[in-house]
Amino acid sequence: MPLEAGANSALADDEDQTGKPKAKRKSFKPPPKGQSCADRILVLKADGFFKQHRGGVEIVEGLKVKGWTHKTNQVGAALTKLFEKGMIQRTKEGNGNWKYYWDRE
Repeated sequence: MPLEAGANSALADDEDQTGKPKAKRKSFKPPPKGQSCADRILVLKADGFFKQHRGGVEIVEGLKVKGWTHKTNQVGAALTKLFEKGMIQRTKEGNGNWKYYWDRE
């Protein structure tokens, strides 16, 4: 039997054209205040962690010591934003990797 023009409008809101349940989308929720990667890096800064020049891997390890797990790319993105805001300093050393530090306090 051919489908009538309005036949698809009878589908439930949680079904697709084939009648199968729609996949639920995970909604994006920003982390609670003080729990973003950048916020946690600033905690390390307040603890004096950046008195020595530190590379990305060292920073990931410093966060891990505090019980915070972040991937290297997350830390790198957060460090770039902090540098652009003037909240951390950086320099290239040796093989061209960025080293981050803070010597202004």
